[in-house]
Amino acid sequence: MTSDPPGSRQKAGHGARLRPRAQSMTNTLDHLPADLNRHRVLSAAEAAAFLNLSLPHFRRLYRSGAVPPPIRLSERRLGWRVGDLIVWIEARQSRPVAA
Repeated sequence: MTSDPPGSRQKAGHGARLRPRAQSMTNTLDHLPADLNRHRVLSAAEAAAFLNLSLPHFRRLYRSGAVPPPIRLSERRLGWRVGDLIVWIEARQSRPVAA
C-alpha cells in the first residue's frame, strides 16, 4: 500500500504518462537550441502533455481534425512537430474568447 495523499494519483487513462526511457530521452533533448527544438517530434502522449491536455482529449481533438496533422513515422506510429503545435497555440491565442 502506498502513502500517497488522496487524489494525488492519476486515474488510469487520464493524463500523459511517459515511460522512464522516453522521459530520460525527453530530458536529454530539452537541452537543444531553440531553433532545433521546433523540429522535435513528439508522441501523442508528449504532445498532449506539451499542450497541457489529457491524452484522451488530445486524441478527440486529433480525430476531429482540431490539432495540427501528425507526421507518419511508421505504419503504426504518428508524431507531432513542436513547431506545428506552437503555431497552433499562437493561432488560438489570437482568437477572441467567447463571453
